[in-house]
Amino acid sequence: ENAVRMTQVCPNLTLSSAGPFPSKEWVEYSVKPLSRLVKLASIHYYSDMTPDWTSREDIINSYKKRVVSVRMARNMIREMSMLLAGSDVKLSFDEWNAWCNWSHPSSVVDGIFTALMMHMIITEAYTSGIDISCQFEAVNESAICVTPQGVSLTATGQALKLMKEHAYGILRYESDYVIATEKNDLITMTIVNPSYQSEKRISFMTHKKPVFAQLYRGESILPHSHFLISNMDIDLIREEKMISVPPYSMVIVQYEH
Repeated sequence: ENAVRMTQVCPNLTLSSAGPFPSKEWVEYSVKPLSRLVKLASIHYYSDMTPDWTSREDIINSYKKRVVSVRMARNMIREMSMLLAGSDVKLSFDEWNAWCNWSHPSSVVDGIFTALMMHMIITEAYTSGIDISCQFEAVNESAICVTPQGVSLTATGQALKLMKEHAYGILRYESDYVIATEKNDLITMTIVNPSYQSEKRISFMTHKKPVFAQLYRGESILPHSHFLISNMDIDLIREEKMISVPPYSMVIVQYEH
């Protein structure tokens, strides 16, 4: 009744069903029966693991757990998508972040987590039907730090700024660590290396000259760390281009299609 009256006042209103997730009972007894009026099912995800900075071993283990937690988010989305099969209800991934209470200092750990989450969301938007995705909450809890002295991006904000280059593009290639999209005859490729200690080498074939390439290098995963951004030179002689990405770092490359 509430949904009917709301849409009578605002016919263009998009409603989302909120409840436990993923839940077969919720989908069968609430989401699907309301699907005539409610076209989205809301899901949230927070890795919510407090990092342990006590020792080097604890630091490494905390980092690895945060990286692996992206798989848990992917599994949750896929499970919910399967439960919605047979309906025209899409997913509204309207809350996700490293943790739901931003009482811990930001670091490159959160930036790598955010980049991997964005890669996952871009991929699953096609295959699992994610219609809306919102990183929550941006100001003074993740991406943007506002103080009396000024405004700056955290490592999370840097990762989101990098990934926005995929907006409105067509997905051309995807893996856990590499995403390539096409927009306006330009290929945008982002590479994330979540390894704590190993360099990742990525090769791709193109005879076109890259028009833009930057490295977001993580020099530390300790609190208050940021990515150091620098331009990259890519070998233009051969069609096979090789990129080396340092540990807990990211790269963006753009070239003509």
